[in-house]
Amino acid sequence: MASPVEIPLREGDEVIELDPENLPEGDEVLNILRNERSALSVW
Repeated sequence: MASPVEIPLREGDEVIELDPENLPEGDEVLNILRNERSALSVW
């Protein structure tokens, strides 16, 4: 089983965890990355 992809939230120390075997649509993932202003290393 693959490790979850963690996207840090802009506020605080929390993360969004995405299961790599059950990812949402690409546009939804990109919206999360943009909205949380994730670092390029997360992309």
